Amino acid sequence: MQVMTTCILNNIFSYVVDGMQKGKRIYCALGYKCNNNCLICAVDSATKQDKNISTQEICNFLDNFSGKHEIEFEISGGEATLRSDFLYIMDYIRKNNPKSPCILLSNGRRFSDTNFTSHLSEIMPQSTIIAIHGNNSNMHDAQTQIKGSFIETISGVSNLFDFGFNVDLKAIVTKLNYKKLPEIIQFAAQTFPDLKYMSINGLDVQGAAETNKNRVFIPMSSQKNYIQKAIDMALNYDIAIRTYSFPFCLFDEDYRKFVGFQPQDNVTCKSPFVEKENLLPNYGPVEKCSFCKYVSVCGGTWHSYYSAYGVDELSPVLGADKK
Repeated sequence: MQVMTTCILNNIFSYVVDGMQKGKRIYCALGYKCNNNCLICAVDSATKQDKNISTQEICNFLDNFSGKHEIEFEISGGEATLRSDFLYIMDYIRKNNPKSPCILLSNGRRFSDTNFTSHLSEIMPQSTIIAIHGNNSNMHDAQTQIKGSFIETISGVSNLFDFGFNVDLKAIVTKLNYKKLPEIIQFAAQTFPDLKYMSINGLDVQGAAETNKNRVFIPMSSQKNYIQKAIDMALNYDIAIRTYSFPFCLFDEDYRKFVGFQPQDNVTCKSPFVEKENLLPNYGPVEKCSFCKYVSVCGGTWHSYYSAYGVDELSPVLGADKK
């Protein structure tokens, strides 16, 4: 079903823009080289291994924001940690923007190297977000398509905690793991006693995820009960948990307070070197959401999901004045 993804409601757009007036959120994909070959990769990294921004291009891009306050950097890939200049780039950001938070997205495998983790700890991003796809090797490796990736990721996360990193574990819901979400939360809590933050994320149906959608896609409505049980599990272990790319209307009322809102990047840099500013959101409410009482605060889900599977699952929540 074709969905008019440009029909973003004015009030939600204003909400996003108002948040950005406080500062810029910079997303920088350093390249698509990756040591995993994930079924759910939104950029299909396996076909773009040779597309990397040069060190000079990255530094030139970062120089646009040098010394400016209230800027947040989000560094991603592919797998950014595989770059030979990764530590240099992270240090470059820190030295030129010492007051700006830097968030690193990673599969965590490189951090199984204690020496590498030690070097990054001297730079210390504000937050390191690591994707975990299962509570055992079979489930995780089936989605990364790399045998041994689970063991390296778990070892890497352990090292990050040992060196004092602020770690946020991220689970992306797929057909292969949705029934095990509570067990994934329990495994993470028991394996990493210092874990304080986790998120449960909806699937962006692009790239490899679109190619493999028959293997990985499960409707949001089928995920609901397992996500809510996973939230209960996180609370049992005193872990702060949020869901992202899921609409408020998916959940029972008691669970809607765990729905997180992701601000849209307003400057994006990707490989090969392309810089774009003030992009329209690629997730969020659509026309059907117009009369929902949560529309001003709901992040909705990926428009790629709506484009592939339609909006029939959405059930706008009507307030007393909107019946």
